Amino acid sequence: MDKTSTIFDLEAGKLSVLLKIGFKSHCSPSGSPNGMETLWSDCLEKPLPWEVSEEPELPVALTDYCQRLGLLSQTTIGGLFENSRTELAVIKGIKKYAKQRSAKSGSKEDRMIANTLYYVAIAHALVYHNRRITSFGYKNLIQKFQRLCEFVWLDRYTLGLFEKAWKQCQAKRQ
Repeated sequence: MDKTSTIFDLEAGKLSVLLKIGFKSHCSPSGSPNGMETLWSDCLEKPLPWEVSEEPELPVALTDYCQRLGLLSQTTIGGLFENSRTELAVIKGIKKYAKQRSAKSGSKEDRMIANTLYYVAIAHALVYHNRRITSFGYKNLIQKFQRLCEFVWLDRYTLGLFEKAWKQCQAKRQ
């Protein structure tokens, strides 16, 4: 593009900046890590999914309705992860839910959120139950937790949990 040409009466430099802003907005929820931070926060604030809860079985027609109204569980996913006494069966259920959500996700961001949720469940089981609930070896988990600790959009608690799990994997590997 010629530096003197104009589109919409903009110089090439200004047009370039405008195109970069549009590209960033199209590629991520808000063009910044804050978009992922919001998606992550929303994920943690949701109630425990119906598939994971241990409520008595209801007719299928009522399941979705009750879940939307929040009648089945007021405990959030984040609240379960922050509670060191959350039962291992529930954590395994959240891991399974995250794996299914990742497989069904329609966007890169949703897949990243689901995969992060998956590894939070693994980290929780390691840190609070001293159990490895995955077939991944400690070497693989060390690498994954180290990479997850680089996500600037994660909250302090999650980053701390990943760091503790990373240290525990390091100790078990030696």
